[in-house]
Amino acid sequence: MKKIAFLLLLALFLSPVASFADNIGFIDMEKIFSKANMIKKYESENEKRRTEYQKFVKEREDKIEEAKKANKSEDEVKKLIAKFEEEIRPKQEELSKVENEFRQKFFTTMTNTSQQVAKSLGVDVVVDKRAILTGGTDITEFVINRLNDENAPLPSKSSSKRKK
Repeated sequence: MKKIAFLLLLALFLSPVASFADNIGFIDMEKIFSKANMIKKYESENEKRRTEYQKFVKEREDKIEEAKKANKSEDEVKKLIAKFEEEIRPKQEELSKVENEFRQKFFTTMTNTSQQVAKSLGVDVVVDKRAILTGGTDITEFVINRLNDENAPLPSKSSSKRKK
């Protein structure tokens, strides 16, 4: 008797989930990261910053090595290292700040774009592709197109693709 009651309760609980499953969309984050122009532009700009940073660090490291080779006292070398650490800290903080600001801007933009695409397709919930075992609507390409061109037309319900 307990087994039947449990099965009935389980069936009642899962029936709304089954009808809701048609309105689940998913996006492939890896694909978005590799195809979104916003990411490519950031990576290009960030590469310049990182190169400048690495050059700065190399110059300071070379100065420390020169001081060691010139048999400078341990105190003088320690002072150079302290000065180097003091000079590098703001540069590290700036790199982190720029990265965090970009990450926040990108995820806000991607979330808003995903919501627009989902709404146009009649999708209620959007999750990462890795969370879907089977089923759902793949809206990745629509999101990428819209991220890369905010004037791109929104898709219609007839243009969605189901994952099998």
